[in-house]
Amino acid sequence: MHSLIWLQRLLLATILFVSCSTIVSGCSQTATNQSTNTIERPPSYTKIGPGTSGTTSSTTENAASIDEAEVAAAQNNRSSHVAVTCTLPVKRMLRPDDKGEKHEKFLLQLSNGTTILVAHNVSRAPSVPLEAGDIVTVHGEYIWNEKGGVIHWTHASDTPRHEGGYIDFKGQRYQ
Repeated sequence: MHSLIWLQRLLLATILFVSCSTIVSGCSQTATNQSTNTIERPPSYTKIGPGTSGTTSSTTENAASIDEAEVAAAQNNRSSHVAVTCTLPVKRMLRPDDKGEKHEKFLLQLSNGTTILVAHNVSRAPSVPLEAGDIVTVHGEYIWNEKGGVIHWTHASDTPRHEGGYIDFKGQRYQ
């Protein structure tokens, strides 16, 4: 009985790994979920509690407060499928992903020197007019990987099975 449960969990982990690898590589559709183009929330989906790093940045006109505690904890714990909110500077804008549903991609810079990829689905939410150096607040689902991780699902949810996300920038919410 225990081996059957273990086998089911291994199969679920394999499916999620393939889905996550596909998102990180720039393709938003997976072989297991092409019709809805979503990633199912596993039973272990958790939300990390709020926190702040206590540092501030004056690199923008608003001098937004940096808050990386949730995403740094998720990264340090190698967590996946956790809801995170962070306020960080944009390190670099990346080339958009036009395969399947369109995603704009950018890197957020953490104080520990690592970066987090944000894959924002512009087929489901408005594009965000970001540039390197901007401070942005992102809420979405974090998935750990060797490069630092990815935050996706930064748009309103179309299903009760998954929490919606957003990007706040210069007083406007993009979802």
